[in-house]
Amino acid sequence: MRRDITFTLEIESLVLTIEMEGFYNEGKYSGMPEDCYPPEGEVEDWSIVKVELDHDCTHIDITDAVLIAKLDKMHEDYILDECMSRLC
Repeated sequence: MRRDITFTLEIESLVLTIEMEGFYNEGKYSGMPEDCYPPEGEVEDWSIVKVELDHDCTHIDITDAVLIAKLDKMHEDYILDECMSRLC
């Protein structure tokens, strides 16, 4: 099943809004052995669409594309793990 999901992810004082695309198939565990298969899923793409900095009484929207790209690269594994957990 294809899924398009938008979620927020907090990393320290940053709040990232992420849009992702992927698919997930729950698998089949009953029936003839040749008809059974394990669950599978894959994150096909994601992008950070919004970055906010919330610290004490300060709220800042970060819009610099270079900075957002660096945040994406720095936290790539963590973001991918979070995307996968939302597919299931």
